[in-house]
Amino acid sequence: MKTAHSILVACSISALAASSALAQMSNEAGENSYEVTITNLTEGQPFSPGVIVTHSPDVHLFEAGAEPSQGVIEIAENGMPETASEMLQGMMDSGITDVVAIDAPIMRMGADAPNEASFSISANEGDVLSIVTMLICTNDGFVGVDSMPLSGEMTEMEATAYDAGSEVNNELTNSIVDPCGAAGPVMFEEDGNINDIADDGNVIAEHAGIQGVGDLTDAHGWSGPVARISIAPGS
Repeated sequence: MKTAHSILVACSISALAASSALAQMSNEAGENSYEVTITNLTEGQPFSPGVIVTHSPDVHLFEAGAEPSQGVIEIAENGMPETASEMLQGMMDSGITDVVAIDAPIMRMGADAPNEASFSISANEGDVLSIVTMLICTNDGFVGVDSMPLSGEMTEMEATAYDAGSEVNNELTNSIVDPCGAAGPVMFEEDGNINDIADDGNVIAEHAGIQGVGDLTDAHGWSGPVARISIAPGS
């Protein structure tokens, strides 16, 4: 992680600016509108800014067993969605229908701020929906939804935690974004992010969870799904 931008307090002006630009596109790109609600099911992992995208089934934001894109890496390591947003916007003629920014953290259960947030997005008939947002108190973990079906009815699914495979999971605070110390269950002093050691050749896989090899503790851990995704058709 080469950056330690404040993804906690409004999660960076740049993320908000990106969401503003994307909001102008939302509900104009596709035929149908949907409300997507993301609920954080963990007590130890706030979620960072990220992206929600609707697209044709032959396009993937990420795939387990494949190498992550640079956009996914920057979300998973640093909670910064700008690269992914720009990449997806550039694919509007190649299977991408709509892109919406998750423009602020979704807090963990038991925190003072809400642990869920809702977003409006549009889609065409036959589209699916994908989501990527960082598990803030990890090296390169993320909440991932790959190609969730859309329908005319309310649908729900539980989302898995993934490891981007792009950074060694040393679980040290100086390799994890500083907002973990403020938004997570354990207070840490700000100490920057210096972990540039990549897991070369590694691919996206289900996250093994917190192993206790560094500064993170059981309080940062989770078992089972990390998020609930609810999708309701718009009016």
